[in-house]
Amino acid sequence: MSKITLIPNDENLFKKQILETKCANRIIIYKDGSKEVSFWKATKLSGRSNIINNIMSQMWYRQGKDNIDHVIIIAGCKLNEEDKCKIGGYKKKGPKQKPFAAPWQGKDVETERITYEDVPEEKQVPQLCGRLEGIYERILGFAREMFGDWVDSLRPRRIPVILKKECPSRIYLHDDEYIQRKINELIKRGEEVSLKKTVKILRHTMRLTGEFVSNPEPHIVIYFNQFNSCCWEDYIAQIAQTLAHEYMHYLEYCRRCNRGGRKDERVSEALADFFGALFSIMCNDKYSVIVAENRYREWEELEGSGWPYAFALYFYTVKGIKRSFSSSFADYITYGSINKMLEVFHATPDAVDAYNKLTKL
Repeated sequence: MSKITLIPNDENLFKKQILETKCANRIIIYKDGSKEVSFWKATKLSGRSNIINNIMSQMWYRQGKDNIDHVIIIAGCKLNEEDKCKIGGYKKKGPKQKPFAAPWQGKDVETERITYEDVPEEKQVPQLCGRLEGIYERILGFAREMFGDWVDSLRPRRIPVILKKECPSRIYLHDDEYIQRKINELIKRGEEVSLKKTVKILRHTMRLTGEFVSNPEPHIVIYFNQFNSCCWEDYIAQIAQTLAHEYMHYLEYCRRCNRGGRKDERVSEALADFFGALFSIMCNDKYSVIVAENRYREWEELEGSGWPYAFALYFYTVKGIKRSFSSSFADYITYGSINKMLEVFHATPDAVDAYNKLTKL
């Protein structure tokens, strides 16, 4: 018999909620891994109804029971439209986020390549532009170390960085297999399959901390109010990793444009996130290493979800040997992770070849 999970888990509480709202959502996970999300207008239920028997008596269940692996019913909940379409992609714009407070605010001094866009002086971050100038130079040097003289052939090599006050987000909808696995893990551990946990399993809302923009001229955007930091050095370490990430997007863009290739988001975000984390590890200070490890833990948490950034974990598996996070930059040379990054990077004009190198080398 197919598994049926009620949310809330307590059947009396579930019945109370569904009787009050007369609605629920069904998430049907089939044995072949496909998924169907539908709305249940539960107008015929009464206080005497047996919920499980009612579900099993419905036409959709009786006709599909041989092919259904798991049914999740969320009482009193109407999922957003993006959850009703396919799982395993993203809606480009999520809700605006509340800004995090920077360590301090006040007039900053812009530099030639690092400037603010429509940010009043009292909302700027003193010393940020100057500090990022030095970090940018270190990122350029790090790129030369990784990719050699090829980096010096780029024009311009040091693209502008624009600091913006906005707090955008993206909503990533997770893959069917990931949803099924995470729901099963909760049940196996005996944890309550709550609405909050289910929504988290269905989708991931990610604050957008930076962007590489190619048109009309290549530049990098940093959303400087998106970093939840405990102090100035933590704040700088997070922005530095983001700047390195976005500069890697620029390098890949140059590589592909010279060869006419198309972009594979999984490869692109894996390269950028791994390069950013490597840069943080190379910096070898307390907060930079913590920022890199935090990113690694996020990849682990969302591995298999379809979130493209989590594909960076493939750089920890080389020739079938899987490694864990290390705070020592030398280990990534020993592991072969850096050589793998180079091979994937140089293959990016051919999206299929790059993806195969990422996932199979």
